[in-house]
Amino acid sequence: MAIRVGRLEVETPDHVVLRYTLAGVGNRGFAAVVDFLIALLITAGLEIGYGRIGAPGEAVLGGFIRIVLFVLGWSYFILFEWLWNGQTVGKRAFGLRVINEDGSPAGFVAVFVRNLVRIVDFLPSFYGLGLLAIVFTSRSQRLGDLAAGTFVVRAPKPRLDWLALRTVSRPGAPVALGGGRGLSGEAQRI
Repeated sequence: MAIRVGRLEVETPDHVVLRYTLAGVGNRGFAAVVDFLIALLITAGLEIGYGRIGAPGEAVLGGFIRIVLFVLGWSYFILFEWLWNGQTVGKRAFGLRVINEDGSPAGFVAVFVRNLVRIVDFLPSFYGLGLLAIVFTSRSQRLGDLAAGTFVVRAPKPRLDWLALRTVSRPGAPVALGGGRGLSGEAQRI
């Protein structure tokens, strides 16, 4: 693994070098705002739902329910990053992805750890320590990324060239190779 100014290069066991562009503070910040608004809407919706069916006079039970609602809202980050291969709605909107140090998609444990440490990154106010960590580390990692061994990289939407997936010949027509043998279009694509 090599880190150059804003770039991450990971060599796989097969000696293939994967190159990633590290996500900056701006895109990560905008993605975080979108994600926190969604998590806030989830928590507020659950709170309103609880208020309609719950008994507001029970202080102890009400406090416990609010903690459960907070955990459910916070689990938005964990579930989406785990199930969407390192992306939340905000990260997907801004073309970002969470990966492990070896370039593989972040697994559940890494996602759980990075989001558990998000509470510390959030101090003293909206991502205060996390922002400082991103700016001052050479790897552009917040504390949760450092603890989990993950990176947030730019993951632009892939552009497919549909013409490159087709063969030049008509489907089913053999293409002459060396000794007069031919391959069908399907065999060429394979």
